Amino acid sequence: MDVRGLNAMSVLLTINDRNQVMLIYDRKLGFEPAWIEFSHDERGVRIISAEGKEFSAGAVIDKTTWKQVDSVCDALVVRMENQKPAEGFLLPFITQRYEETRSSGGISYVTGWNHKD
Repeated sequence: MDVRGLNAMSVLLTINDRNQVMLIYDRKLGFEPAWIEFSHDERGVRIISAEGKEFSAGAVIDKTTWKQVDSVCDALVVRMENQKPAEGFLLPFITQRYEETRSSGGISYVTGWNHKD
């Protein structure tokens, strides 16, 4: 038995050798997903709506796979029902990096809007 209980969602994240990601899940989210986000911290993979609602997929990616995942731009997201695809989305896959520079007390922006060349 799943330790999270009978209503727990099953989630599978897979990536192939062409860096194509597929996320499969088996319960309704309660919102329409807008993007998938992978954080280089303990939050792992999350499904996020345009309104800011989010579902933590519970998929934490090990550090050896980070480099492969960092090059991913989108993901095929499929909800299964009775072992058959019920709905699917092709969504942006966003990788977040949160690297702090402790010595100066500031944040070091590696990528994104605040990145300085």
